[in-house]
Amino acid sequence: MERVKKYNKLTGAETYDGMPNYNDLKKVMPDEEVDKLAIEHNKKWIQKQMDEGAEVLDIGPAFKRRRERGYAQPAYEMERTVTKEYQKHKKVLKDLINMKVE
Repeated sequence: MERVKKYNKLTGAETYDGMPNYNDLKKVMPDEEVDKLAIEHNKKWIQKQMDEGAEVLDIGPAFKRRRERGYAQPAYEMERTVTKEYQKHKKVLKDLINMKVE
């Protein structure tokens, strides 16, 4: 998420801030359940942005972390699926590299 925030600070793009009370819910619910709720909350936010005609910028996965972890983050995979056919979806990995945002 820090990469996203850093890119957005440089470009002025809006960022999904996460599900309210996420950390509080983690204290009283199983992690898997809270994570599912958080992904659904994120999905609804993305869909709202698309319904409003917003441009969706995709900076790509954190390749180093993905390689270390051995799998893609479920939230990022959901984002890719939801925005795949969206007309205003733009992959900006090259911009990110040029800006030297890691």
